Amino acid sequence: MSTTRLIPAETLTRARAMRHEAAPIEAKLWWFLRNRRLGGYKFRRQHPIAPFVADFFCAELSLVIELDGTSHLSTTEYDEQRTKRLERDGCHVMRFLNVDVALYLDAVLEEILRECKQLAARNHPHPSPLPEYRERGR
Repeated sequence: MSTTRLIPAETLTRARAMRHEAAPIEAKLWWFLRNRRLGGYKFRRQHPIAPFVADFFCAELSLVIELDGTSHLSTTEYDEQRTKRLERDGCHVMRFLNVDVALYLDAVLEEILRECKQLAARNHPHPSPLPEYRERGR
């Protein structure tokens, strides 16, 4: 997925505003994702991916993490379409309910880390074994 696409000004403005208005549960998860605290992976918060703003995004893995609160109960169809669009554009999307982050934070972090490792292994498989050692002069 290319992150060099031009982002519409209103999407950038919305993303910046959302960074300053983080929900408490987003702030809680962000503490564990920021500064490469989770497995050394770099995450961004409220990252614009036109026409959307992802709650959390790891560019290295094209991984989007979305937190769904009670307001998402009435927008499940929109959320499904959004996920399909992001996946079509090359992103991997993980969704968690706010209540799960609040009650089962360790399990959520383990699941995110497991997905990061799987995506990293797919993106950067182990190189072929080294060729056999050959003596000099032969």
